[in-house]
Order: sequence, then C-alpha cells, then structure tokens
Amino acid sequence: DPPTKVIAYYSDSGHRDRITLGWLLAGLGLFFFLWFVASLRQTVSRFDRGGLLATLTTLGGGIYAALALVSLSLEAAVSTMSDDTYQYRVYPELIHAVGDAGYIIHAAGGVGIGVMIISASIAFILSGVVPTWAGWLGVVVGVVAVASFMFFPMFVWLLWILIVALVLFWKGATTTTTGPTPTSS
Repeated sequence: DPPTKVIAYYSDSGHRDRITLGWLLAGLGLFFFLWFVASLRQTVSRFDRGGLLATLTTLGGGIYAALALVSLSLEAAVSTMSDDTYQYRVYPELIHAVGDAGYIIHAAGGVGIGVMIISASIAFILSGVVPTWAGWLGVVVGVVAVASFMFFPMFVWLLWILIVALVLFWKGATTTTTGPTPTSS
C-alpha cells in the first residue's frame, strides 16, 4: 500500500491492539505445538531404539517453533512500535522490511518442520505402524516443507500436522495405561 495508507493503518491504536492480540494467540498456538512435538517425540521414541529419529523429531519441531516465535515477535514489535516513540511516528518502509524479514524467518522454519516430519515418517515406516505408502507420503511432505518460502507448502505440512495430531489424540484416547495403583494410608 502507499505510505499514507500504511501510516493511517498503523497509527490507529485499535489496529495495534489487534496485532498484539494476534501475537498472543499465535504464541499460544506455538505453545500447544510444542506439546504436540513432545507427544510426537514420545511416539517416535517407542519405535526408535537408537534415539536418533526421536532426537531429530524434537529438534526439528523446536527449531520451527523458535523461528516462528521470533518471526511473529519481530513483526509485532515493529508494527506496534509507534506507541513507543512518544511521537506516534510510523515508518512504512520499516514495516514493509520487517514483514518480508518475518516471512523469510518463518519460512526458514520449514527446514525444522521438514526434519521433524521426515524423522517421524521414517520411524513410522520402519515400525510398520502406518501403511508404507503413508509413511513415504510423509517423507515427501517433509521434503516439500523445506520449500516453505514458496508459501503453499505450508498448507501441506499443516495438513500433515493436523492429521498426525488427530491420530495421536485418537490412539491416545483408546490406549489403556496400566500405571501404579494408588495406595490407601
């Protein structure tokens, strides 16, 4: 947009408040994503005797979460900084630059997501818990995730995460655990 339109938009405190709210909600989403990564790691570790695939699953998910949080925080900070200048100045060129930088930082997290997906998919293939074709499809999704800078691959790996999260939830809900029984004192 032209600089005057950008200045008008970011000068409005209501828009800055929505940016802050969006940052908080996205951060909450990443918080739960890390819980997903921990659950995925626990599942992968059941099939991975050496621990390499479980470690790569954890590292990949953690790298993605860190880069996504940095990206979101950078964009939110610069987009709302006019409050901090006490002159309420908006710098359209800086907002444009941080939008591009944030996008590239987030897309770089595709490498981490790719590592996570490929590692988990290989563990699933080797264990036989999924049909071989499904495991190899996961490997392809992981490779595609590395190209997240092209935007559309993000939808592919988001779909993989949704499907795997639902399967982990469903399998976890149907699995009975035999833990220690409480003792009465």
